[in-house]
Amino acid sequence: MDKLTQALYFRHACKKFDETKKIDPAEIEYILDAGRLSPSAFGLEPWHFVVVDRPKIKSELSEACFKQEQVTSCSHYVIVLYRKSNSFSVQSEYFRKAIARTLPDPDDQNCIDTTCQSRLNFYENGLASGLTMNHSLEMQAYLACANMLTAAAYHNIDS
Repeated sequence: MDKLTQALYFRHACKKFDETKKIDPAEIEYILDAGRLSPSAFGLEPWHFVVVDRPKIKSELSEACFKQEQVTSCSHYVIVLYRKSNSFSVQSEYFRKAIARTLPDPDDQNCIDTTCQSRLNFYENGLASGLTMNHSLEMQAYLACANMLTAAAYHNIDS
């Protein structure tokens, strides 16, 4: 069995972590890179990760997480946020940079304008009935989460 398949079999929902074990900073970076490098629609990469390793903050988070023990027993807690649709407009610097990265000429402002508007039109008219741009952006964050979970498992780190 190859290492990826082993990682997929290893990955599970850990209910209590060994509090004596701390994840090495290099391993945290590896896991976060798996999230950062995840695929996203139109290359928007609409996610942001907040890493919490301080016991006091994890304790405070526990309240919002139904007092699940794994929130306080984990070495690091990663909060995955996504950019809301109001962050995206033809004038949005983040949006324009994300779109420019996908174009043959990333300095062609007319092409960036046209492509940004085309992507916004897709989100307004091209999604399944009842879905919004926010739904799509949130779902894209799940891709980053899944890749981080797999990366952790690849290195035999419970998640």
